[in-house]
Formats: sequence, structure tokens, C-alpha cells
Amino acid sequence: MDLGQIIALGNGAMILGFGTYMVVKRKRAGNEIIAVLPLTGSIVSNNAPGKISSKKVIGTLEGLIKNKKIKGIIFDINSGGGVVYQSREIAEYIEHKVKIPTVALARDVCASGAYMIACATDSIIAREESAVGSIGVITAHFAAGGLLEKLGVKYQITKAGKNKDSHMPFNELTPEQEEITRGQINTIYDIFVDYVQRRREGTLGGKIFTNEGHLNRLATGDIFFGKEAFRSGLIDHIGSLDKAVEVLEEIGNFKHSFLYHVPERMGLLQSMGFRAGTSIGSGIANGIISSISEQNKTMY
Repeated sequence: MDLGQIIALGNGAMILGFGTYMVVKRKRAGNEIIAVLPLTGSIVSNNAPGKISSKKVIGTLEGLIKNKKIKGIIFDINSGGGVVYQSREIAEYIEHKVKIPTVALARDVCASGAYMIACATDSIIAREESAVGSIGVITAHFAAGGLLEKLGVKYQITKAGKNKDSHMPFNELTPEQEEITRGQINTIYDIFVDYVQRRREGTLGGKIFTNEGHLNRLATGDIFFGKEAFRSGLIDHIGSLDKAVEVLEEIGNFKHSFLYHVPERMGLLQSMGFRAGTSIGSGIANGIISSISEQNKTMY
């Protein structure tokens, strides 16, 4: 069954097909649908199960916005952020490609790259307990050469350009490389701050952002809980899913009939962590290299 095929059942329930079937209760007469899209876990550059990637999110959004009965989308966010490029790619897709009303609902945490994604929506709602913000950039460099040597793994580099290996996870950074990296982080930080400033200025809670220097006082990497986030203009409303629905309907000037909770899909083998054709020894080494490489990326 494709998304958009709706089968009415007896007692006013319905099924929406989206790879996984889901039953939701009818709220009112009519066909207007609000999609609730969960964004849970770290934002990563691969399609790891239980994580957020631009490929998965944008693919899902492409399917949702093709359905003309879906009048709005709630991004149900529980994430502390992640990889810079993926965060920005998701945010820009929401901003430029999703033409129906959108709101972000912060759960336990909506921080860093996840907050950037929230800023791409028309309004941000959070609970009093929600941790919001963490506007900043971080990169970590693991000098893991000694560990690989203990595992009997040798890593040899042939390079042209003295700083070509500065982001490899097996060497310590030189003072010059540290300075270059800091400059790169500052550039990415400025992009993040400018994006938040531009997206929040015109919102209900973000009017305070027109005050000179206001955002700079918030963009310290700190998190702010619900009420403080509201007073600071990082969010627009205090509330839960019901409030998110109310705000979305007000923005779009409609009344919904159904809430469609988009299911998170995960393959069985992926969920069990299997990798076909990998021996135990090489699997350990490759796993360490892969994990370290992921951690060495610059993160929102």
C-alpha cells in the first residue's frame, strides 16, 4: 500500500500505508491529516538504525508532502544533535521544500543540530522539562595509533600536502593544525548562529532576537530548559503534542481529522548489528576505525 491510499474502517478508524501500517483514531469528520514524524537519536552521516540521517528524513518527507491530504507536519524531536552537514541538509529541506505548515515538538532534548532542524519549522514547542539549545560546534580528535598497535593493526599514510592528514584519527595534531581546525570550527559556528538568527527573528517567541547581541549571549553551547528557553526566545510555546497540534492548525487555518504517527522502520539484521562477510578479527578493527572516524567529525 502506498502513502496516500486510505482505507476507511468501521468505527471511524483508518489505515495509512507507508511501508509499515499504522492505525490511528478518527478525531473529526473530514480527511485533513497531520503527520507526526519522529526524529530520535543522534544525527549521523550513515543510515544506522535508531539514528537520524538526511537521506532517511528527506526520503520520508518526500513521501509525505506528495499526499495532498496531509495539511501539516509535526517533527517530534528527541535528539542532542550530530553531524554538521546532515543537520543543515535536513533543515534546508524543511525550509525550502516543505510548503505545508510545520512545527517542532521538543521531547527530552532538542539540542545543537536538532535545534537547527527545529528552527527550520514555523514554530517550536517544548515541555518545561525539555532541554533546548546548545548552540555551538564541537570536534574531537582521537589519537588512536597506540590502540591500533596493540591490536596488531598498522596504519600507513602517504600524503602530499603537510596538513593532509590533520583529520586522520591516528596522529596528534600539530600546533598549526590545531589553529587551522579552530578557524574551521569558528566558521561553522558563525553559520549556525546566523541560521538561528534568521529563522527565529520572525517567530512569535523569537522577536527578542532583534535585540542586539541577544543571540550571542545564548550561543554558548549551553542548554536551556523549557521556561528559560521560552523567556529567551528559543521556543514559541510551552506544551506537548496537543499544543503542537493546536499551533499547527492555527498556522494552517484548518482542523485535522487524523493524526498519522509515521513509524520508524528498521531492518531485523540491521537491528541485530550483523555485517555479512566480516570476520571477527577484521570486524573489531574496522569497527574501531569506523567509530573513531565518526567521532572525529565536526558536530552540531
